[in-house]
Amino acid sequence: ALVIAPQAKGRALISSLHRVTGIYLMPILLIITLSGIMLVFRQVFIYPFESKAETIAVGQGLIHTNSNTNTSTNTRAVCFSNVGIEDYLFMAEQQFPDAVATHIKLPRRANRPVEVTLRHTEEVPSRLGLSRVELDGRCATVLGYRDGRNLTTAESLTETIVALHNGALFGTGGRLFYSLVGVMPLLFGVTGFLLWRSRERKAKASLNTQGA
Repeated sequence: ALVIAPQAKGRALISSLHRVTGIYLMPILLIITLSGIMLVFRQVFIYPFESKAETIAVGQGLIHTNSNTNTSTNTRAVCFSNVGIEDYLFMAEQQFPDAVATHIKLPRRANRPVEVTLRHTEEVPSRLGLSRVELDGRCATVLGYRDGRNLTTAESLTETIVALHNGALFGTGGRLFYSLVGVMPLLFGVTGFLLWRSRERKAKASLNTQGA
């Protein structure tokens, strides 16, 4: 059951391929399914790990605000003239000098902040990173931030499950492997259909023989 027979041909080969592939991929498909269920129903499986309701609110997207009267020298209130993308990235990386900026989101409305995503090496593996800095679109001053290294228990658990669900937890090789696994249901569908058709033809041939 764990090895495709070298001498198998035709229907026997398809049946062996269908069975053996399913056996080997069953654990990873089960992980993907269970992690997806946990993410969909995180209110049941993840948020109960937090003891305070306000920490859950942080996990739902709120970030720490920066006070103009209590900022470090790295995030002092400086208004750039003719602000460009380089200024936003510069100020975001000043907030987190050890992180690398991976993505910048420009707002559609002038009164909305610019959002820069950064990645620390100590963070849970993710495609872009978990640290985030919001900046004023006119001056590039820091309005708020989120340190991806200091997440709540629910946030850390959520990001770990996300990384497990999409393969990022295992690096680039894991993501590539998950991409291949994502094609396997199509293979199961095709081989299952071919086996069904073969069985139907065999049944019809048997009926025709008996009728004759």
